[in-house]
Amino acid sequence: RIVKWDITQEEETKYQEWMSVPEVMWTIGQLATLDDWGTTLAWVGDNMSGPKRFIVEAALAGSIIICSLGIVNIIIGSMCQTSTVVAAKQHVLQNAENLRSQQEAASVLRNC
Repeated sequence: RIVKWDITQEEETKYQEWMSVPEVMWTIGQLATLDDWGTTLAWVGDNMSGPKRFIVEAALAGSIIICSLGIVNIIIGSMCQTSTVVAAKQHVLQNAENLRSQQEAASVLRNC
C-alpha cells in the first residue's frame, strides 16, 4: 500500500485502483492489451487539471502505444519463428524425398 499522509478518504476512494502495486500492475496490463483504455484515459482527464493533466495523459497514451506495439512485436516474432521452423522442416523433407528418388533411380540402373 502506498503511504500518503496528505490524502483524504475521498481521494483514496477516487484513486482506489492506483493505491496498491498489484492493482496498478493489473490496470497497466489491461491498458497494454487495450482493454478499456479509453475509460482509464477519460478517468485521468476527469480527475486532473492544468498542465499536469496533459502530461499524465500523454505519458499514459504513449505507454499504452509502446506496450501494445511490444505485445504485437512478440506475437509477430513467434509467428515468424514458427514459419522459419516449418520451412526448415519442409526443406529437410524435400531433400529426403530427392535422395530417395535418386536411390530408386540408381537401383533401377543397377538391375539393368
